[in-house]
Amino acid sequence: MLHSQYHTDLQIMHGYLISQPIRAITRRLLAVAALCVPLGSMAADAPDLEAKQLAALRMVEAMALTAGDREQALEVVDSAYQQALRDFPESVEILNGYGSWLWEVERRDEAWVVFSRAEKLDPTNAATAALQANAYLFLGDVGNGVRKLKLAVESAPDEPLHHFNYAVAVFLFRHEIHEIIGGGEEKAFDLAVKHHRIASELDPANLRYATGYAEAFYTIEPPRWEEAVKAWMHVREVSLDPHFATTHIARVHLRNGQPEKALAELQTIPDGKFSSLKGRLREMAGEQLDKTNEKRGVLAD
Repeated sequence: MLHSQYHTDLQIMHGYLISQPIRAITRRLLAVAALCVPLGSMAADAPDLEAKQLAALRMVEAMALTAGDREQALEVVDSAYQQALRDFPESVEILNGYGSWLWEVERRDEAWVVFSRAEKLDPTNAATAALQANAYLFLGDVGNGVRKLKLAVESAPDEPLHHFNYAVAVFLFRHEIHEIIGGGEEKAFDLAVKHHRIASELDPANLRYATGYAEAFYTIEPPRWEEAVKAWMHVREVSLDPHFATTHIARVHLRNGQPEKALAELQTIPDGKFSSLKGRLREMAGEQLDKTNEKRGVLAD
């Protein structure tokens, strides 16, 4: 059975998981928009694209904060991107930003055209692949969505978010992607755990990645309880509420048939913290100990 939080994460994949790169890329890449009239002259004097990005970002943010007319604001942003693309027609970064913005404002046919243009310029661009993956999965094309997530991982292996997204997608769609990953459910479990681990290693202070890695162990077969304990210990190190992770460590010990270790972990949680959960886990540990003692008694007789 899926652990409840992990199951929730999978269910909201389109709302959180895959949209995260879109939002992050949009925020970052709106900087390249050379705003139509007032910014056009200023950005044109910028010595390089990076300076133009920074100048445009400040203007876009200021306008976004003060815009009272949504349609007018959308028109301004669109004009900004059009100007930027006239200045830099082969900039994949600008195309990625423009395509992601078009997708977010539900001009999706236009977004596809822009994504395709970016892909032709740089077929292995990780940001483009991530954006295309979102679009494919939104439309229900699991195969191409997972392929694009895999491409994003391969093209930018040091970007933890790509590994995290790929891990969740592989797990969620494991029954539909046997041909893509070259194996069945066990291969999918291996891939999911592997990429959750890589994401967490690349950004060890990120609680989301650490928790995703640790929670993955509740779902895989055969179990890997020793690895799970280590993963939850890392969650405890980076969490603002380490006692929550301790309850998971205790739960993993119980899954592994180690009630004494579970009770020792629960003993470290202060009174008043997770009292109900601690009570249930202690009861489960007691039942395991009783069964162990009964077996020992039978063997002794």
